[in-house]
Amino acid sequence: MATKTTMTLQLTLVSSILLATLSAVAQNAPPPPRALPVDIDRGNDRLSEDNVGKNARLPKLPAVKATAPTTLPSDAQAAKGDVVYTPEELVNNPEELEKLLVEAIRLNEVEGLKVLLPLYAKVDASRRDDSLIDWGNAIIAMNDGRTAEAVTLYRKLIANLPDNRILRFQTALALYRNNELIAAKEQLQKLRSSNISEADRKTLDDFIAAIDRGDSWSFSGSLSYIHDNNVNNVAPKGTRIQLGNGRSLESSREQEKANGISYSFDADKKWSLTDNYYSSLHGSLSGTYYFNKKSYNDVTARVAAGGGFRNNKIDLEITPFVQKRLYGRGSNGDDKLHAYSNSAGLSVSNTYWMTPKWRLQTNAEFSYDKYVKLYDYLDGRRISLNNTLMYSPNQKQYWFAGLDLSHKGARSASDAYDRFNTRLGWGQEWGKGVSTRLMGSYGKRYAKGEDFFNIDREDKEYNANLSVWHRGVHFFGITPRLVFSYSKIDSNNRFYSYDTSKVYMDFTKTF
Repeated sequence: MATKTTMTLQLTLVSSILLATLSAVAQNAPPPPRALPVDIDRGNDRLSEDNVGKNARLPKLPAVKATAPTTLPSDAQAAKGDVVYTPEELVNNPEELEKLLVEAIRLNEVEGLKVLLPLYAKVDASRRDDSLIDWGNAIIAMNDGRTAEAVTLYRKLIANLPDNRILRFQTALALYRNNELIAAKEQLQKLRSSNISEADRKTLDDFIAAIDRGDSWSFSGSLSYIHDNNVNNVAPKGTRIQLGNGRSLESSREQEKANGISYSFDADKKWSLTDNYYSSLHGSLSGTYYFNKKSYNDVTARVAAGGGFRNNKIDLEITPFVQKRLYGRGSNGDDKLHAYSNSAGLSVSNTYWMTPKWRLQTNAEFSYDKYVKLYDYLDGRRISLNNTLMYSPNQKQYWFAGLDLSHKGARSASDAYDRFNTRLGWGQEWGKGVSTRLMGSYGKRYAKGEDFFNIDREDKEYNANLSVWHRGVHFFGITPRLVFSYSKIDSNNRFYSYDTSKVYMDFTKTF
């Protein structure tokens, strides 16, 4: 967007243009735009005090009336230098035309946009900013009820103008109107972390609370194509281990490569009992399907029901759950899925906004895993505690750190373990619409007993993950992401030391 210095404008200028020079357009004008909810409208007005461009500061002026006046508000104002332009003059004076267009965008003045946009499109391409045309068309599409078209335009705009708070707020409104509630909430939370007034923050809190209390079904799904160069998770062929009696063993298994897809589907529903308390139902299905290694296919289904308490700072939820897993039995499989385990337990999760920029997420789970007879030596309880602290210095960036603790019990002591894991990550919206998310982790696992080789196994775990995507590439509500993943296990039992890497495309949809 151009960053020219703007002078104070009288919006009656737009009205004069509408009537004095384009009366035919005014006579065929569509009905007035549908009013927004009061709280959203107030928030939009306040947020619009931000810079529309990078430096331009626009004055606060009243919105244009639905019926344009025939003259300027007073002859005295006209005598002081107010000017009425013809359409031809505006096209030949793109600086003034752009000022009018920016102000109409700032105030969501649909009728003015419908007149000004065709004029601005006639300006030479080297002297105009096409993002203003997209922005104006997005506002018109929202007014006309073409929300899907508006969302497409807003996503394109926010990819190129990630610093613009008015634009991010309007994008959230479009997503909300298009029933993309999770995406709308994400944009509002990003905006909430920026340097805004308390009044603006209160509006955003109210809007987020309205989404939370919507009590509508929420669905999300993910589909990824993956290439795994060590799907059986074994040490490289030829790895040797020295036994206590002086003998040694050598690994003869090949690392197997596999291509396939991973998928997940989640359905969530909440029912408000009061302003703060709710009941909930969650269902999920996830798994991996390999085209050429079907014995490593894996499917997990889970159902949870419970309730919780929420306000603008806390969302605490308690849900008992049941879970079933099917597995292809790995190297011993027959390319078919078989029952593997059943689990039942309790999940407690909490999200706490310490400040608008700092958020703490905690999840604790307690369950008992019951395996089929072939694997019943793995039967035992499982306890996990996951903590993630997130900091968002602005609407384009966030950092997070995590600490995870878990215990897995089993009949076989060598298959029982304690584990801790630390995580550190960084997400960033870059220029030109590019976004990235980088995460690294380090963990350590301690077995509770000696394994077959009389070793008390200790594993060091290293993981790195990089996701790259373009915010402007979006279709059917999906933004594809290219993901690079690397994992390494360094064990004191060398037969369990290996590394594996994956490269895949992730397609995630929330609706």
